[in-house]
Amino acid sequence: MYSNAIVTFLDVLGFRSLIKNEGADEINSILEKMSECAAPENEDDGDSYQPIITTFSDCVVRTNFLCSEANIAYPIGLLFFELLGLVHAQSELVHNGVIIRGAVAFGDIVHQGQRVFGPAMVEAYELESNQAIYPRILVSSKWMDALRSNELIRSRNNTINEEKNHILKLIRKDKDGEYFIDYIRAIQSELDDPYRGYVEFLKEHSLLIKKNLQKHASNPRVLMKYEWLSNYHDECIHELDEELLRHFGRSKKSLLTAVI
Repeated sequence: MYSNAIVTFLDVLGFRSLIKNEGADEINSILEKMSECAAPENEDDGDSYQPIITTFSDCVVRTNFLCSEANIAYPIGLLFFELLGLVHAQSELVHNGVIIRGAVAFGDIVHQGQRVFGPAMVEAYELESNQAIYPRILVSSKWMDALRSNELIRSRNNTINEEKNHILKLIRKDKDGEYFIDYIRAIQSELDDPYRGYVEFLKEHSLLIKKNLQKHASNPRVLMKYEWLSNYHDECIHELDEELLRHFGRSKKSLLTAVI
């Protein structure tokens, strides 16, 4: 029997290239990092607020059932918390040198153990495969309709507009009209040190992008994905206060990824 849920599908960017060019130990290390950050061990059987998670190869499926016993008793805002969890996962994976992409969808699914199927799974997979393209986690265009139509997806303490505004702090509309998780901006307020820690995160992020731009310079198909990430990163850098950066021994130029 299908259940209504928020379904997220994730995979490692450029995994096909990794299989072709890296050894088994390196690939295994990447997959371990993916599991630690994006797919921590399930702590329950679906009756709490935690997502049910299944991993296979470099892919992760996360399912948040709207009709769990806990969420029916007290809706906490499952969509907001899934998006926030993905902000943390993407950011933590940066520390481990791993870049991911994915998609968040809404609808019916069966997710029992390793068995996962249903319309929401198909939508999440197709969004990731056909539209994400770049290292971004898309959010289905249905997210606002879902927010309005299903009270179990939002917090019981918020109006629809309040919940929408909280969510809009975590996502951003791209140039192609798709919403994606804006993890570079959103992670700042989540850090223990939202200033020094954020500057160090941006430096690490910059170095990871530069490394991959150089590594994939001769592979246009992969390079275009890191060029998108470079543009997204640099857009965020240009918004920062130069004086604040100098206080922490950095400058916009030192954090940019594009060649000036």
